[in-house]
Amino acid sequence: ENFTVKNSIKFTFNGNSVTVSGSVTGVTVKTSGAHVTVLSTKGKMRYLLEGSSSNGSFKVITEDGDADNKKFCLTLNGVNLTNPNGPAINIQSGKSVYLLINKNTVNTLCDGSTYTSTASEDQKGTIFSEGQLLISGTGTLNIKSLGGHGICSDDYIRLRANTGTINITSLKDGINTKDKFIMYGGNVTIDSSKDGVSVRRGQFSLFGGILDMTCVDDGIVSDYTNADTACVSIEGGYARISTTGGKGHAIATTGPLTVTGGAVSATVTGNASKCLNVWGDISIKGGNIILLASGEPMYD
Repeated sequence: ENFTVKNSIKFTFNGNSVTVSGSVTGVTVKTSGAHVTVLSTKGKMRYLLEGSSSNGSFKVITEDGDADNKKFCLTLNGVNLTNPNGPAINIQSGKSVYLLINKNTVNTLCDGSTYTSTASEDQKGTIFSEGQLLISGTGTLNIKSLGGHGICSDDYIRLRANTGTINITSLKDGINTKDKFIMYGGNVTIDSSKDGVSVRRGQFSLFGGILDMTCVDDGIVSDYTNADTACVSIEGGYARISTTGGKGHAIATTGPLTVTGGAVSATVTGNASKCLNVWGDISIKGGNIILLASGEPMYD
C-alpha cells in the first residue's frame, strides 16, 4: 500500500526478440535476442512483461543508490518465458521486489536443465531474487523448473491476501527461501521432486490461502533455532501435504510447531516418514489436523 510507481517500462517478448517501450533516466536496458538485462539506479519503477519467447530471460541489477532506489514492481501481464540456460527471471537486488500477477492473465515461466554460471551471481531457480519477494495479484502463474527451485529468494517470500493461482512443478524445492515464508492468501499447488516449501534459516507462517503440495522429500521445512518462537506456525488457511520418499516428512522443523487455526492434512507413505518431525514443542490450540502415515517404520 505504501509503494507508488512513478515510471514504467514495458517489455514485449516475441520469439527471439523483445520490444522495449519507454525510457527512464537512470535505467539502462541491454538486450541480446530475447534476453534482457536492466541496470537501474532509479526508484519506484515498474517493469511490465508480456509476450512469449522460448529462448528469453529477464534480469534486473540495481546499482548504487539508497534502499528506496532498489525497490521496484515487476508485473507479469500474460508472459510466457523460457530460458534454456538459467532462470527465467533473475533479480540481482537485495531489497523488496513487488511481484504482481496481473488480473485475468496466465503467465508461464520455465528455466533450463543446466545453468550457465556467472561469476559472483547466484542463480537458484526459475524465479530467483536476492531480496524480498512480495507476491500479489489475482492472475495465474505457472512455473516449471528443470534445473533449480521453482521460486527462490535469498531473503524472504510473502504471499499477499489477494494472491491468485500459482502452480509449480519443480526438479528441486517448489519454494525455497532463506529468512522466512509468510502466506496470507493464494491457491498454490506444488509438485516437487525435493521439498515443497523450504525455509533455510527462518520461520514458516501460514495465515490464509490454500497450499497443496505433493513432494518426494519433506513438505514444509523450517530450520530455525530460536526456541522461544515457533519455527512453523499455522494460524489459518489450509495445507495439504503428501510425501512419497523415504524420510519424507510432511512437516520437518528444528524448533517448535504451533497450530492455532486453519487446517492441515498430511499423508506420508515413504519408509521412516513422519507427518510431524519436530525437534521442539508441539502446541495445538485450534484448527483441524488429519495425519496419515504408512510405509515401513525403519529406513534401510
